[in-house]
Amino acid sequence: MLRSLIEAWPDEVYSRPLVTTRFIMVIAGGLGIDVTVEGGKTEQQAEMLRLRRCNSAQGFLYSPARPSGEVTGLIELIPQAVRQARRPTRNVA
Repeated sequence: MLRSLIEAWPDEVYSRPLVTTRFIMVIAGGLGIDVTVEGGKTEQQAEMLRLRRCNSAQGFLYSPARPSGEVTGLIELIPQAVRQARRPTRNVA
């Protein structure tokens, strides 16, 4: 989703950016399409996205921009993280 829509969110419930965002989320949800919002900067924006069942977001709220070499290294760690997440946990009483 476009950063300009997220940054333009005012406090009014029926503003054009909010209505447009809702429309995009409803259409995408109806089509089974995941939506990733670009430009999340504040907790308020993140909460509004959660309320609209946004699948994922990225922006400075979550992490500042990273050098490409660092991102490549993080991407390479994904398979290991997935394997660890799938391991059964032991209940310790």
